[in-house]
Amino acid sequence: MSLAGFFLLWAFVHPESALVLDNQVLISDIGAFQKADGVIWQWQEEKEPRVFARGLRDPKGMAALRDGVVVADVDRLQWVSLQEGTVRLFAGPRAFPEPPQFLNDVAATPDGRVYVSDTQAGRVYELDAEGKVLRWISVPHPNGLWVEGDTLYVITFTTPARLYRSVDMQDPQLLHEFRFVAGGDGLGRCKNGDFVVSGYRSGTIVLWAPEREERVIAEDLRTPADLGVDTLHRRLIVPLLEAGKVITRTLP
Repeated sequence: MSLAGFFLLWAFVHPESALVLDNQVLISDIGAFQKADGVIWQWQEEKEPRVFARGLRDPKGMAALRDGVVVADVDRLQWVSLQEGTVRLFAGPRAFPEPPQFLNDVAATPDGRVYVSDTQAGRVYELDAEGKVLRWISVPHPNGLWVEGDTLYVITFTTPARLYRSVDMQDPQLLHEFRFVAGGDGLGRCKNGDFVVSGYRSGTIVLWAPEREERVIAEDLRTPADLGVDTLHRRLIVPLLEAGKVITRTLP
């Protein structure tokens, strides 16, 4: 085996989230749990991943904000510069009305609104571009987030997984209860309107839209976590957390 192949195989410890940007893909890696060894990688398929940022604890979900990336990091949100890879605090524990228990996924809008799920506390928070909490909603075990304009979609880390919709941070409405997803984790959306959901416990990836039946496009995966939708290359980028690797799947 070549050195490059060896490095690629062993680089990841617990990869959790994939973020697809215009010209690059970032992967958050928890490292050893509850230790300050979290890393964000620059990733390209079949190439050695490169360290993009260090100095995080257990980084999970990510979202682009202006010229940086907001990262959920246990009980706080960090901001990482896209130019330099430097890390600074975006919203610490005291920024929240209650101490965060398990900040998980992040979504953001072009105008600077940031959303983060607290899976254990059962809340999804809305913050402004300066890291101030504006509002929140209650959702049972929220995990993956997807935002379009004033509409926020939330997948739950439950069995079965459930998809909720909240318009302008009002009471969330149940859209769908999944047959083939247990432990909903990653949530994305395709150009045709289909939602893409990964099941951390079920090892599945499913496509679904209100006018369509669930379609399982991957199964028997080991802990698929917060996936990224790469519409340019018509593929999904899927971190397998406990397997310690990142895979791709072609979008139908």
